[in-house]
Amino acid sequence: GVRASADQASAVGFDSIIISFGAGFDPSSTNETYIAQVRNDTLYCRSKGLMIGGYTLMQHADFTQGDDACQSPDPGFRPGPADFSTVNHSIYRNRIVNFLKQTTMEILETDGPY
Repeated sequence: GVRASADQASAVGFDSIIISFGAGFDPSSTNETYIAQVRNDTLYCRSKGLMIGGYTLMQHADFTQGDDACQSPDPGFRPGPADFSTVNHSIYRNRIVNFLKQTTMEILETDGPY
């Protein structure tokens, strides 16, 4: 888990850890139990001299469909990238900001906006 990775990273001189969505990282979560777990792991990492954060598919979030996806008159345009002006994406961004504040994580890596 995160703490074993923190122990290893600290032992070899790394200064940070990035957790991927593939490992279950969900910065849009509002689950208080999950947020508390991430906060505790963050504090553990900090005690080891590490910054911690995660990666999210902000550009291609799970909800991106219909009005949430960018529209283009270009027939070669691949549909699906998020339209950051929609209500759903605003809710998504606000959840991420709240998650980072509550967990005190220092890093958020995204796939967009470009």
